[in-house]
Amino acid sequence: MSPARKNKSTGFAVLAVGCVLLGRHVSFVSLNARRAVLSGALLPVLLPTDRAEAKEAKGVAPAAKPAAAPVAKPAVKENRISRASVGGDIKYSFVLPGKDFEAQKDQPLDTAYYVRKDGSFITMKVAAKGALKKRLFQRDGPGNGFLLEKFEEDEKQDVLEWTKLPTVQKVADGGGAQPGGFLFIGQGDADPTSYHQWYRSLHTEKGDVLITVGINSDAFAKDETMFRKVVDSFRID
Repeated sequence: MSPARKNKSTGFAVLAVGCVLLGRHVSFVSLNARRAVLSGALLPVLLPTDRAEAKEAKGVAPAAKPAAAPVAKPAVKENRISRASVGGDIKYSFVLPGKDFEAQKDQPLDTAYYVRKDGSFITMKVAAKGALKKRLFQRDGPGNGFLLEKFEEDEKQDVLEWTKLPTVQKVADGGGAQPGGFLFIGQGDADPTSYHQWYRSLHTEKGDVLITVGINSDAFAKDETMFRKVVDSFRID
């Protein structure tokens, strides 16, 4: 074989060996890379590598739970006092405020009568038609100690409201300008007390019913609203 052919054959052999080796190397690298991806060796590359980012990810607070709905307070049951006329033809009632009132015993079956320690009172009973006008005329006139606040009449109800003024003033326990230590300041019932009073009469085809509410003057400023609600709660059942 000539030297030229020998060199040419040797060159082809070296080239062939190099291609084989190169081909094996490329296949080896490709195979290893594929195995690395499948085995998760490259997974850390996809995750945050910065420590600050990692801390920030760990510091994320979980979503707050929705606040529980506030528990509604149970409604206070009203203390409604009921009565009926003799024979049961008319039933009527009112709402008694608080627990400070004491029921008065030995009352007729159609009557409710409650008194508080300060003398304030509530009465409810059957009444004659026109009772409020009659009551007003009994008290009307100068010097009787009653200051008229309101008087109304209509087909459904009659309303009377007045303030009872003191008609006698106590000067001294041991005596005074008048015998017994009292000074008369006008005509009337010689009563040193003062109170505010409401009357409300409801009309029905079978008769009328009446509520009367009186409040001591010393408690009027504090309890006026409460007592007006008592009057407004009066109804035919």
